[in-house]
Parts: sequence; structure tokens; C-alpha cells
Amino acid sequence: MKDYIYVDTDLATSYFAQMNQGAITKTLFNNENSELHTTNGGEQSKKHTKAGVTAGVTIAHDHEKTEIDTFSKAILKNNTETVENVLHDYLIDILLNSISSKSIDEAADGDFIVHKGKVKIYDFETSKETVTTEFMKTIHSLSDNSKEELDELNRLESKSRRVKISVSEEQKIAKIKSDLGLSGIELAEGSFKMLDKLFPDTILIKVGNTVSLCDKTKFRLLRNHLSPLNSSTREITVFGRILSKVSQDDTEIPTNSLEILSKASTFFPEVVTSNFEIKKDGDYNVRPIAIYFE
Repeated sequence: MKDYIYVDTDLATSYFAQMNQGAITKTLFNNENSELHTTNGGEQSKKHTKAGVTAGVTIAHDHEKTEIDTFSKAILKNNTETVENVLHDYLIDILLNSISSKSIDEAADGDFIVHKGKVKIYDFETSKETVTTEFMKTIHSLSDNSKEELDELNRLESKSRRVKISVSEEQKIAKIKSDLGLSGIELAEGSFKMLDKLFPDTILIKVGNTVSLCDKTKFRLLRNHLSPLNSSTREITVFGRILSKVSQDDTEIPTNSLEILSKASTFFPEVVTSNFEIKKDGDYNVRPIAIYFE
């Protein structure tokens, strides 16, 4: 039994259909046809009346009534949906048995891999929304030990927005932020905003030395249920296809301005994730088909 965290059904169906002349697509198409042709019976009536009104005006009224039996159609539709869901999950097992996967050490770009390891999840959008200076100030405001420093910080920052403050006041702001850990939060806040822009609608899942680029819409768990998985002691399995191997060359800043422009879309995501130690030289970028616990 597999406990699926992530399943890309469209991708799995595409690979299976290519290996089996589109068998699953044909089966689902036939089911849909049978559903459309099961409506039978029913009756239809039409009534035409006229009513006289003053000044020789006559109003005509058509009344039409149609009743159709749709009972069998509803049952077939439910059955079709059930078959689809069963095929979606069982399809992963079929692919695993049909595809020749390689170990991660032997895999090259384009190879299928099945790799197990501890999981680490990076949801940059959630981090961007929660790791903020305002959030940390709210936390500190609940502590009596930090309340005095926080009040002084708010006063000085409010003053700095109105007038130019002295050097000593600027230094005091910096010291309070350092004492409360807000300086590091400000840096992280900007970083998460940048990462969310570089990886829109994507959650990164690292399993061993693989980094899977996962579509947020294809998770089987709610997003707030993903964070606890970082503390799981179980190993998770990623089944997918190698996109590329991370190389140190990917993180070296080009010296030519035109080269920077041409490589910007691939260069900056690799640089940022490497600097945050999400990826390292020798890791693999993976397009995941399914991620699950066994």
C-alpha cells in the first residue's frame, strides 16, 4: 500500500499511453459514449391556447413540457468516475513494473529513477507569507522580556519615517534588531520573496541528492500538512525522470553581459538554491511522476 503525497496523473497517463497505443484514453472515451447513450423513455407534450382581449387583440400562449428519465445516466457517470480514480493510482504501479528505471548513481538525463531517502520540503510561497518582520514583532510582543525593546524599536522606526534620525539612534535600531533576531528575518524575508518569483506555483522536494520540481496543484495533502513531513523519520520514494544534473558551472557568474542575459532564466534559480544549500554540485533535478511513502 502506498501513501501518495504527490501524483502527476497527466504525466503518468501520457507515458502509459505511449507504451500501450493509448489504451487508457480509449477505454475512458468508450465509457463516456456509453454514458451519453443510456437516456431512454420519457414523454413530451405541447399545448397551444388563445385568449381574447378587448379591442380585438388575441394573446397566444404556448406551453411545452418535457420529461426525460436520467436515472441510468447518473449511475453510469458515477461508475466512470470511480474507474478513473482507481486507474489513476494503480497506474503508478503499472508504470513501475513496465519502465526500466536506473539507480541514481547510474542515471543520465532522461532516465527514469526510483529513489528513496529522507524528505525535505521547500514551500517558498508559504515561507514568504510567514517569515516576516511583522510576524516576529508580534511574537516578541507576547513576551514581557522583549516588550520594552520592541516599543523602543517601533518608536525609533516611526520617527525615522518622519524625520532624519541621529547616528546614535540608527545604531540603537540596529542593536535592538540584532538582539531580537530581526536582522536575520529581514534578510530571509527578501530571499523568500525572490525564491517565490523564481519558482512560481512550485514546491521543491529534496529526497537524498534529488530535487523534484513539483506542481502545487498535484499534491494529495493540503499545503499546511506538508511542513510536518520535514520531521518524519520515514524514508520517502520519488519516482520520476531526470531533467539534469547540477553542476558547479551552473552557479558561476558569466563575465559577458550577453551571456548573463541568455542564461538568466536558468542561472539565477541555480545560484540562489545553491547559496541556500538546497542544491549542491552533483544533485539531480527531477520531474516527478509520483512521491509516496510505503
